[in-house]
Amino acid sequence: MSTNTSTAAPDQVDVRGPRFAAWVTTAVIVATLIASALSPIAAAVILGVQAVVFAIGAWRGPRQHPYGLIFQRLVAPRLGPVTEKEPVAPLKFAQLVGFVFAVVGVVGFALGVPLLGLIATGFALVAAFLNAAFGICLGCQLYPLVARVRKNSRAPSPA
Repeated sequence: MSTNTSTAAPDQVDVRGPRFAAWVTTAVIVATLIASALSPIAAAVILGVQAVVFAIGAWRGPRQHPYGLIFQRLVAPRLGPVTEKEPVAPLKFAQLVGFVFAVVGVVGFALGVPLLGLIATGFALVAAFLNAAFGICLGCQLYPLVARVRKNSRAPSPA
């Protein structure tokens, strides 16, 4: 008698795609910080566009992420075969965290509270740069904790 206990592998992507996206994100966030010195509204617009990119990544995942699509179509074909993959769910969560920081930054710049905009943008920059340069995804590191908390909050309470 055979037991059919199949555990489906989580959806995974080439690690180089999210790192490429993190480099592009780093450049956009640096542009935001530079623009903020000249015009908080310009900074809000640039960061607002990045917030939309984060939202797409959080909702649709790395394969539909605008920078992920650029990686798939223009960069990946020029690289060797995939040697390392990572799960999609933590990457989507990381994009959600980036989205939150970007929205807070946009609100700060747009409402004339540039310090709030700079702080939120700075946090997003640190996270993007750590992922791009060192492969350290802060949102991915937080994901297991958040998933565990969500799982525990959904568990029925003992009667």
